[in-house]
Amino acid sequence: QSTWGLLIVFVMDELIIDLDVLTISDSPRIAEPQHPIVTQTKPNQSVLVWGEMLHLKSLKSLEPAEWVNDEVINCYLKYLTHHMSDEPQQVFAFSSFFFTKLSKLTKNSSNGFDEISRWARKVDLFRYKRLLFPVNRFSSHWALAVCDIPHKSLMWFDSMFGSADDELQLLRQFLSHEQERRIKSSQHQHEAIDFTDFTLHTLRTVPRQLNADDCGVFVCEFARYLTSPSSLNVNILGESAGFMGFTQSDIPRIRKQLLFDFTNEVAKTTKQFENNDKEEEEDSVIVIEQEKLNEKCGIDVSSDQRKLGIVETGDEKTNLSLTKHKS
Repeated sequence: QSTWGLLIVFVMDELIIDLDVLTISDSPRIAEPQHPIVTQTKPNQSVLVWGEMLHLKSLKSLEPAEWVNDEVINCYLKYLTHHMSDEPQQVFAFSSFFFTKLSKLTKNSSNGFDEISRWARKVDLFRYKRLLFPVNRFSSHWALAVCDIPHKSLMWFDSMFGSADDELQLLRQFLSHEQERRIKSSQHQHEAIDFTDFTLHTLRTVPRQLNADDCGVFVCEFARYLTSPSSLNVNILGESAGFMGFTQSDIPRIRKQLLFDFTNEVAKTTKQFENNDKEEEEDSVIVIEQEKLNEKCGIDVSSDQRKLGIVETGDEKTNLSLTKHKS
Protein backbone atom coordinates (compact mmCIF):
# COMPACT_ATOMS: atom_id res chain seq x y z
CA GLN A 1 0.00 0.00 0.00
CA SER A 2 1.44 3.35 -1.07
CA THR A 3 1.25 6.58 0.93
CA TRP A 4 1.18 9.83 -0.96
CA GLY A 5 1.96 13.29 0.32
CA LEU A 6 2.62 16.82 -0.85
CA LEU A 7 5.81 18.80 -0.28
CA ILE A 8 5.43 22.59 -0.29
CA VAL A 9 8.66 24.59 -0.46
CA PHE A 10 8.60 28.08 1.10
CA VAL A 11 11.47 30.27 -0.12
CA MET A 12 12.24 32.79 2.60
CA ASP A 13 14.63 34.82 0.42
CA GLU A 14 11.69 36.05 -1.57
CA LEU A 15 8.76 36.42 0.76
CA ILE A 16 5.70 37.00 -1.40
CA ILE A 17 2.42 37.83 0.22
CA ASP A 18 -0.55 37.84 -2.08
CA LEU A 19 -3.47 39.59 -0.48
CA ASP A 20 -5.87 38.28 -3.13
CA VAL A 21 -6.18 35.09 -1.12
CA LEU A 22 -7.10 37.04 2.00
CA THR A 23 -10.34 38.51 0.72
CA ILE A 24 -13.28 37.01 2.61
CA SER A 25 -16.66 38.24 1.47
CA ASP A 26 -18.54 37.38 4.66
CA SER A 27 -16.11 39.12 7.03
CA PRO A 28 -17.16 42.66 7.97
CA ARG A 29 -13.60 43.46 9.06
CA ILE A 30 -11.99 42.77 5.68
CA ALA A 31 -11.52 45.94 3.66
CA GLU A 32 -10.34 46.54 0.14
CA PRO A 33 -6.55 46.95 -0.03
CA GLN A 34 -5.48 50.55 -0.49
CA HIS A 35 -2.06 49.71 -1.89
CA PRO A 36 -0.49 47.18 -4.24
CA ILE A 37 -1.59 43.74 -3.14
CA VAL A 38 1.64 41.92 -3.85
CA THR A 39 4.67 42.73 -1.70
CA GLN A 40 8.02 41.10 -2.46
CA THR A 41 10.67 41.52 0.19
CA LYS A 42 13.64 39.92 1.89
CA PRO A 43 12.66 38.28 5.19
CA ASN A 44 15.37 39.97 7.27
CA GLN A 45 14.24 43.41 6.17
CA SER A 46 12.64 45.44 8.95
CA VAL A 47 10.16 48.29 8.69
CA LEU A 48 8.48 50.67 11.10
CA VAL A 49 4.88 49.51 11.49
CA TRP A 50 2.55 51.53 13.75
CA GLY A 51 5.55 52.90 15.61
CA GLU A 52 7.20 49.51 16.22
CA MET A 53 10.03 47.84 14.32
CA LEU A 54 8.91 44.67 12.56
CA HIS A 55 11.04 42.11 10.76
CA LEU A 56 9.01 41.02 7.78
CA LYS A 57 9.80 37.38 8.47
CA SER A 58 7.63 37.80 11.59
CA LEU A 59 4.57 37.91 9.33
CA LYS A 60 5.07 34.20 8.70
CA SER A 61 3.95 33.64 12.30
CA LEU A 62 0.44 34.67 11.21
CA GLU A 63 0.18 31.70 8.87
CA PRO A 64 -1.97 28.72 9.96
CA ALA A 65 -0.57 26.60 12.82
CA GLU A 66 2.31 29.04 13.47
CA TRP A 67 2.99 30.56 16.90
CA VAL A 68 2.50 34.33 16.75
CA ASN A 69 5.69 36.05 17.88
CA ASP A 70 6.31 39.04 20.12
CA GLU A 71 6.91 41.55 17.31
CA VAL A 72 3.48 40.90 15.85
CA ILE A 73 1.75 41.19 19.21
CA ASN A 74 3.58 44.39 20.18
CA CYS A 75 2.89 46.01 16.80
CA TYR A 76 -0.78 45.07 16.85
CA LEU A 77 -1.35 46.32 20.40
CA LYS A 78 0.36 49.58 19.44
CA TYR A 79 -2.04 49.85 16.50
CA LEU A 80 -5.08 49.19 18.69
CA THR A 81 -4.11 51.73 21.35
CA HIS A 82 -2.54 54.48 19.22
CA HIS A 83 -3.67 54.32 15.61
CA MET A 84 -7.06 52.65 15.30
CA SER A 85 -9.09 55.67 16.38
CA ASP A 86 -8.74 59.45 16.36
CA GLU A 87 -10.39 59.56 19.78
CA PRO A 88 -8.23 60.26 22.86
CA GLN A 89 -6.46 57.12 24.05
CA GLN A 90 -8.20 55.33 26.89
CA VAL A 91 -6.15 52.13 26.87
CA PHE A 92 -2.40 51.71 27.27
CA ALA A 93 -0.56 48.53 26.28
CA PHE A 94 2.78 47.56 27.74
CA SER A 95 5.43 45.77 25.70
CA SER A 96 5.41 41.98 25.89
CA PHE A 97 8.89 42.25 27.42
CA PHE A 98 7.66 44.29 30.37
CA PHE A 99 6.22 41.49 32.48
CA THR A 100 9.22 39.22 31.85
CA LYS A 101 11.52 42.01 33.03
CA LEU A 102 9.27 42.80 36.00
CA SER A 103 9.34 39.17 37.15
CA LYS A 104 13.14 38.94 36.91
CA LEU A 105 13.86 42.25 38.61
CA THR A 106 11.50 41.72 41.53
CA LYS A 107 12.80 38.20 42.02
CA ASN A 108 16.48 39.11 41.97
CA SER A 109 16.52 42.60 43.48
CA SER A 110 14.91 44.35 46.42
CA ASN A 111 14.74 47.47 44.23
CA GLY A 112 13.00 45.70 41.36
CA PHE A 113 9.97 47.99 41.29
CA ASP A 114 12.16 51.08 41.19
CA GLU A 115 14.25 49.62 38.36
CA ILE A 116 11.22 48.70 36.25
CA SER A 117 9.59 52.11 36.69
CA ARG A 118 11.58 53.53 33.76
CA TRP A 119 9.46 51.42 31.39
CA ALA A 120 6.48 53.71 32.00
CA ARG A 121 8.17 56.82 33.39
CA LYS A 122 7.11 59.02 30.48
CA VAL A 123 3.54 57.70 30.38
CA ASP A 124 0.68 59.29 32.31
CA LEU A 125 -0.23 55.80 33.36
CA PHE A 126 -3.17 56.40 35.67
CA ARG A 127 -5.24 58.50 33.30
CA TYR A 128 -6.21 55.41 31.28
CA LYS A 129 -9.26 53.25 31.84
CA ARG A 130 -7.48 50.02 31.00
CA LEU A 131 -3.91 48.79 31.05
CA LEU A 132 -2.94 45.76 28.97
CA PHE A 133 -0.02 43.47 29.79
CA PRO A 134 0.73 40.73 27.22
CA VAL A 135 2.47 37.88 29.01
CA ASN A 136 4.47 35.01 27.56
CA ARG A 137 4.37 32.22 30.14
CA PHE A 138 7.19 29.69 30.11
CA SER A 139 8.18 30.94 26.62
CA SER A 140 5.40 28.81 25.19
CA HIS A 141 2.01 30.39 25.88
CA TRP A 142 0.53 33.87 25.42
CA ALA A 143 -2.03 35.35 27.80
CA LEU A 144 -3.23 38.88 28.56
CA ALA A 145 -3.40 40.55 31.95
CA VAL A 146 -5.75 43.52 32.17
CA CYS A 147 -6.15 46.23 34.79
CA ASP A 148 -9.61 47.80 34.64
CA ILE A 149 -9.22 50.93 36.74
CA PRO A 150 -12.87 52.15 36.81
CA HIS A 151 -14.09 48.69 37.90
CA LYS A 152 -11.18 48.06 40.28
CA SER A 153 -10.20 44.69 38.91
CA LEU A 154 -7.19 42.83 37.58
CA MET A 155 -8.16 40.11 35.12
CA TRP A 156 -6.35 37.24 33.43
CA PHE A 157 -7.44 36.50 29.85
CA ASP A 158 -6.14 33.03 29.00
CA SER A 159 -7.50 30.96 26.12
CA MET A 160 -6.28 27.83 27.95
CA PHE A 161 -8.10 28.87 31.17
CA GLY A 162 -4.88 28.81 33.19
CA SER A 163 -4.78 30.49 36.60
CA ALA A 164 -2.41 33.35 37.33
CA ASP A 165 -2.95 34.69 40.84
CA ASP A 166 0.79 35.23 41.32
CA GLU A 167 1.08 37.25 38.10
CA LEU A 168 -1.93 39.43 38.94
CA GLN A 169 -0.68 39.97 42.48
CA LEU A 170 2.70 41.09 41.13
CA LEU A 171 1.03 43.57 38.77
CA ARG A 172 -1.07 44.96 41.61
CA GLN A 173 2.09 45.50 43.65
CA PHE A 174 3.79 47.21 40.71
CA LEU A 175 0.88 49.59 40.12
CA SER A 176 0.64 50.48 43.80
CA HIS A 177 4.38 51.08 44.04
CA GLU A 178 4.45 53.10 40.81
CA GLN A 179 1.62 55.36 41.98
CA GLU A 180 3.36 55.89 45.33
CA ARG A 181 6.62 56.77 43.56
CA ARG A 182 4.86 59.33 41.39
CA ILE A 183 3.08 60.92 44.34
CA LYS A 184 6.38 61.31 46.20
CA SER A 185 8.01 62.90 43.15
CA SER A 186 4.99 65.16 42.48
CA GLN A 187 4.37 63.44 39.14
CA HIS A 188 0.92 62.14 40.04
CA GLN A 189 -1.86 64.46 38.84
CA HIS A 190 -4.88 62.25 39.50
CA GLU A 191 -6.93 61.12 42.45
CA ALA A 192 -5.07 58.43 44.35
CA ILE A 193 -6.18 54.86 43.68
CA ASP A 194 -6.26 52.23 46.42
CA PHE A 195 -5.01 49.16 44.59
CA THR A 196 -5.54 46.99 47.66
CA ASP A 197 -9.25 47.22 46.78
CA PHE A 198 -8.65 45.70 43.34
CA THR A 199 -9.92 42.15 42.97
CA LEU A 200 -8.08 39.43 41.03
CA HIS A 201 -9.90 37.25 38.50
CA THR A 202 -9.06 34.47 36.06
CA LEU A 203 -11.85 34.68 33.49
CA ARG A 204 -13.70 31.55 32.43
CA THR A 205 -16.07 33.35 30.07
CA VAL A 206 -13.51 34.10 27.35
CA PRO A 207 -13.32 32.01 24.15
CA ARG A 208 -11.41 28.79 24.66
CA GLN A 209 -8.50 27.57 22.58
CA LEU A 210 -8.80 24.01 21.25
CA ASN A 211 -5.28 23.49 19.95
CA ALA A 212 -1.67 24.36 20.85
CA ASP A 213 -1.00 26.97 18.18
CA ASP A 214 -3.38 29.90 18.44
CA CYS A 215 -2.82 31.52 21.85
CA GLY A 216 -1.17 34.60 20.30
CA VAL A 217 -4.12 35.13 17.96
CA PHE A 218 -6.50 34.88 20.91
CA VAL A 219 -4.49 37.56 22.75
CA CYS A 220 -4.70 39.87 19.73
CA GLU A 221 -8.46 39.38 19.54
CA PHE A 222 -8.87 39.83 23.31
CA ALA A 223 -7.02 43.14 22.98
CA ARG A 224 -9.12 44.21 20.00
CA TYR A 225 -12.29 43.75 22.03
CA LEU A 226 -10.88 45.45 25.15
CA THR A 227 -9.78 48.55 23.19
CA SER A 228 -13.03 48.96 21.26
CA PRO A 229 -14.99 52.07 22.35
CA SER A 230 -18.16 50.06 22.91
CA SER A 231 -16.45 47.91 25.57
CA LEU A 232 -14.66 50.59 27.58
CA ASN A 233 -17.51 51.24 30.01
CA VAL A 234 -18.47 47.57 30.30
CA ASN A 235 -17.72 45.67 33.50
CA ILE A 236 -16.20 42.54 31.97
CA LEU A 237 -16.79 40.58 35.17
CA GLY A 238 -20.53 40.81 34.61
CA GLU A 239 -20.40 39.41 31.08
CA SER A 240 -21.48 35.86 30.24
CA ALA A 241 -19.74 33.36 27.99
CA GLY A 242 -19.66 34.40 24.33
CA PHE A 243 -19.52 38.14 25.04
CA MET A 244 -16.46 38.60 22.82
CA GLY A 245 -18.21 37.29 19.75
CA PHE A 246 -15.67 34.80 18.45
CA THR A 247 -14.68 31.16 18.96
CA GLN A 248 -11.88 28.83 17.90
CA SER A 249 -13.61 28.30 14.55
CA ASP A 250 -13.08 32.01 13.75
CA ILE A 251 -9.31 31.90 14.23
CA PRO A 252 -8.39 31.08 10.59
CA ARG A 253 -10.38 34.14 9.46
CA ILE A 254 -8.80 36.30 12.18
CA ARG A 255 -5.30 35.18 11.14
CA LYS A 256 -6.07 36.23 7.58
CA GLN A 257 -7.43 39.56 8.76
CA LEU A 258 -4.33 40.23 10.86
CA LEU A 259 -2.07 39.35 7.95
CA PHE A 260 -4.12 41.63 5.71
CA ASP A 261 -3.84 44.53 8.17
CA PHE A 262 -0.09 44.09 8.56
CA THR A 263 0.75 43.69 4.89
CA ASN A 264 -1.44 46.64 3.95
CA GLU A 265 0.40 48.80 6.49
CA VAL A 266 3.79 47.49 5.29
CA ALA A 267 2.80 48.39 1.73
CA LYS A 268 1.93 51.94 2.80
CA THR A 269 5.17 52.32 4.74
CA THR A 270 7.24 50.95 1.85
CA LYS A 271 5.54 53.31 -0.60
CA GLN A 272 6.20 56.27 1.71
CA PHE A 273 9.92 55.38 1.92
CA GLU A 274 10.08 55.05 -1.86
CA ASN A 275 8.55 58.52 -2.26
CA ASN A 276 10.99 59.98 0.31
CA ASP A 277 13.95 58.38 -1.47
CA LYS A 278 12.75 59.82 -4.79
CA GLU A 279 12.46 63.31 -3.29
CA GLU A 280 15.95 63.05 -1.77
CA GLU A 281 17.34 61.96 -5.13
CA GLU A 282 15.70 64.94 -6.86
CA ASP A 283 17.07 67.29 -4.18
CA SER A 284 20.57 65.89 -4.71
CA VAL A 285 20.34 66.60 -8.44
CA ILE A 286 19.33 70.20 -7.75
CA VAL A 287 22.23 70.73 -5.34
CA ILE A 288 24.75 69.33 -7.82
CA GLU A 289 23.41 71.50 -10.63
CA GLN A 290 23.43 74.56 -8.40
CA GLU A 291 27.05 73.94 -7.39
CA LYS A 292 27.98 73.71 -11.06
CA LEU A 293 26.24 77.03 -11.65
CA ASN A 294 28.06 78.67 -8.73
CA GLU A 295 31.41 77.39 -10.00
CA LYS A 296 30.66 78.70 -13.48
CA CYS A 297 29.86 82.14 -12.04
CA GLY A 298 32.98 82.12 -9.88
CA ILE A 299 31.00 82.38 -6.65
CA ASP A 300 32.06 80.71 -3.39
CA VAL A 301 28.98 79.83 -1.38
CA SER A 302 29.04 78.81 2.29
CA SER A 303 27.21 75.66 3.32
CA ASP A 304 24.48 77.58 5.16
CA GLN A 305 23.99 79.96 2.26
CA ARG A 306 23.99 77.04 -0.14
CA LYS A 307 21.06 75.52 1.72
CA LEU A 308 19.15 78.78 1.39
CA GLY A 309 20.17 79.45 -2.20
CA ILE A 310 21.49 82.90 -1.20
CA VAL A 311 24.93 84.37 -1.89
CA GLU A 312 26.38 87.85 -1.49
CA THR A 313 27.97 89.67 -4.44
CA GLY A 314 29.30 93.04 -3.28
CA ASP A 315 26.50 94.79 -1.44
CA GLU A 316 23.82 92.77 -3.13
CA LYS A 317 22.24 89.46 -2.22
CA THR A 318 21.60 87.21 -5.14
CA ASN A 319 19.17 84.29 -5.15
CA LEU A 320 20.65 81.42 -7.12
CA SER A 321 17.54 79.29 -7.00
CA LEU A 322 17.44 77.28 -10.20
CA THR A 323 13.77 78.02 -10.59
CA LYS A 324 14.65 81.70 -11.12
CA HIS A 325 17.87 81.30 -13.07
CA LYS A 326 17.79 82.12 -16.74
CA SER A 327 20.54 80.95 -19.01
